[in-house]
Amino acid sequence: TVGGIFSDGWSNEDNFTYSCKIIDCFTSGLPVAKQNAAFAYTNVYTDAASVFGNAATYSGISSISTDSMKGANALNNMGLSSAIWEATEESYPVIKTPMNFNLLGGEGTLACPYEINNAEELLFAVNNTELIGENADQIPYFKIMNDIEINDITDFDSWTDDTEGLFNWSSNATFVGHLDGDHNDIIGLYLVQKSVPENWQSTGFIKNMASGSSLSNINIRDAYISAGVNIDNSKADIGVLVGGIHGKTDISISGCVIHDVLVKNNSAQVGALIGRMWSNKRLVISNCATSDITILRTPGAV
Repeated sequence: TVGGIFSDGWSNEDNFTYSCKIIDCFTSGLPVAKQNAAFAYTNVYTDAASVFGNAATYSGISSISTDSMKGANALNNMGLSSAIWEATEESYPVIKTPMNFNLLGGEGTLACPYEINNAEELLFAVNNTELIGENADQIPYFKIMNDIEINDITDFDSWTDDTEGLFNWSSNATFVGHLDGDHNDIIGLYLVQKSVPENWQSTGFIKNMASGSSLSNINIRDAYISAGVNIDNSKADIGVLVGGIHGKTDISISGCVIHDVLVKNNSAQVGALIGRMWSNKRLVISNCATSDITILRTPGAV
């Protein structure tokens, strides 16, 4: 058996949500040749005419043309982050030189937090702390040093799911750390996720937030979020700030402001601040505000 990403998978566990997650990938041909294990797909693209007989039955996988996978518009066509991928003129996107924490200013401590100055650094911070783990000796501290314009909002009112040339935000991990926005604005967040897996999926500026973490003084304005609008009974929990809270110890969100946001969905849960909480301990939200939030729900959504 030959698969573009995976040949075959097998598990003898009876109770699992997935054996393997495949996220933000593309391939020529079938992504997985045989499905003997539980695979969860998020934003996976293939130029195969059909996927395991019927692409529609495999949530999270989309079939597009080979030409759409190449060239200047490839990142937008496949919802890939320009912080991670770089488009080429005529061929497939390539991975950029990876960022690491040592490239950020600061030391990651309370007294000297890692410094975030632009959208690329911000996306790296929210996507890579999961590797550190909740039980690390030092959960990292981050501070946003200035306003961050993710996208130019001159034409914000005309944005759609298919607007070209925008940086499509791709938060795909659990945040483990402390992020202080220092009351700076995060402007022009554009998050379009056309496909979501069949199992529960969180999406937002931060996908998930873990035990012992905190967010403070973060302002998000002029944001456009769309997830699972073409999927019946989509299970995407949308939170503009945080998609999901997953924690066993205290989590804090304070001084955060969400303003002027459009959310499109056919999803289970939508929150201007948080989508869903899965926690057996305390979540403390203080001194936060949301305003001018527009939610467009697909007919029939609940």
